[in-house]
Amino acid sequence: MEFAVKVAEGKPLVTAYREVYKPANDKTASVYQNAKRSARHPGIAARIKELQLELLPDPGDVRAIRAHAMAVIVGLSLNAQDEKVRMDQRNGCMRRRGGR
Repeated sequence: MEFAVKVAEGKPLVTAYREVYKPANDKTASVYQNAKRSARHPGIAARIKELQLELLPDPGDVRAIRAHAMAVIVGLSLNAQDEKVRMDQRNGCMRRRGGR
């Protein structure tokens, strides 16, 4: 279940799939479809959710929650499938193209 671990840690599905399964056909469309299919498999999906809950900080630890939230935001801004989401490096906030 190495795939589940990588996804639970925040790696994009395609990246996790490529690292774990090293597919012979590395075309993005087929890898993406297989990665999504794998993540939807009932056993793998349950393990991903279980691991994600284990990785969450204790609710009483505000500093850890903030650090976790910032790590998720940065990870999403750098690895988002949606090309419209960007990290504005001048002031460290997320922007949409054409937005404010």
